[in-house]
Amino acid sequence: LVDATNIYIMPSMNPDGYEKVYKALEGSCEDESCRCRGTLGRGNSRGVDLNRDFPDQFKEVPGHKPAPETTVIMDWIEANNFVLSSNLHGGALVACYPFDDGPGGLRGSYYSKSPDDALFRD
Repeated sequence: LVDATNIYIMPSMNPDGYEKVYKALEGSCEDESCRCRGTLGRGNSRGVDLNRDFPDQFKEVPGHKPAPETTVIMDWIEANNFVLSSNLHGGALVACYPFDDGPGGLRGSYYSKSPDDALFRD
């Protein structure tokens, strides 16, 4: 499998935020679990929440220019034909699917099909 598959590993999309939390809580944690609480570290060094910086499929934010990190990730995704991906995200137990929101945001009850909806429904 490893010899015939391209495998990409991105340890962190926001190392600035991780470092901010690590320094703020240094010496106050008995284990790593206390580092995954609250919103400290959500933003990068310029205060941009990179997880929420990507374009939304339903609403356009006039004048919004994605952070350089976001643009690099978007270009990387477009340049590679990913067949499978996995995302490890601290702080919550969640399953995310492509196009998993609706015109009313996450609070809406709108079923939003992805182009490969049948695959996800199986």
